[in-house]
Amino acid sequence: MSHEQIASTSEPWFMLPLCYARRKEGIVAEYGHTTSATAICRIEADIGQGHLDRLINEFAMGIYAKYGTGRERYFLDKTPRYYYILPELIRIFPEARFVVLLRNPISIVASAIEAFCGNSMRRFDALDRDFYEGPERIAEFILQHRDRIHLLTYEVLVGRPESTIRNICEYLELTHCPGMIKRSFDITLDGFGDQLGSRKYRQVVSDHEKWKQVVNTRYRSWRLKRLIEKFSEHYLNAGGYDRGQLLESIATHRTQKVEIKEYGFLLEELLVRAYKSSINRH
Repeated sequence: MSHEQIASTSEPWFMLPLCYARRKEGIVAEYGHTTSATAICRIEADIGQGHLDRLINEFAMGIYAKYGTGRERYFLDKTPRYYYILPELIRIFPEARFVVLLRNPISIVASAIEAFCGNSMRRFDALDRDFYEGPERIAEFILQHRDRIHLLTYEVLVGRPESTIRNICEYLELTHCPGMIKRSFDITLDGFGDQLGSRKYRQVVSDHEKWKQVVNTRYRSWRLKRLIEKFSEHYLNAGGYDRGQLLESIATHRTQKVEIKEYGFLLEELLVRAYKSSINRH
């Protein structure tokens, strides 16, 4: 957003219901979503998928335009849960540019615990989709559309911020503006998303060991190890992460701290999972 040709706001989210309108699964609504989706698909058959996509595009662009001055070339929509609708997005926005940012999964987990769980392990299962389903869908998107994507990793971004931002500007066919990184720390975004970084830092910080401050109990170390064992192989390959090395870094991170209450959280989580499984079977 520190580039004069880019407008944005905090995680718009609104493309999710627009894309799900044609899906018969994934939404529970009072009006009966399955019937609604069937009706919309019938409309799509009458007017053509391409025409409906163009109408959605025009609607979205109308909203995006309201967040700029009218002089920007791009609107940046960064909504993490868009991993559910990536196939629709690349079809609805044929001229869009996609910047895909991957991160070491160990750091992803530690950041999520700190930012979205209040540094607690209670109801850790609520993040399952972001730890498993999201990375797999993102990796599949990369495999299918590599020629349209600018791919980078968080580690490279914070390790070489100037050259990385220059490369992104080149991909977007924008002139790199000196001072972009410095100006970015003066931008505040109120709304959804992780606000910790913007509150804590006034410069780019590369700290690959920070996760150890969060994974500071035996239980957290055990949960992290189990998660990495199941993490998307395709995502790891795309980012150049080695599962064996990740597991080794967890194994060599010794913590003697034991939090009994975290095992109570595990019991609560298992009960919730069992209940959900029972509901789904019926």
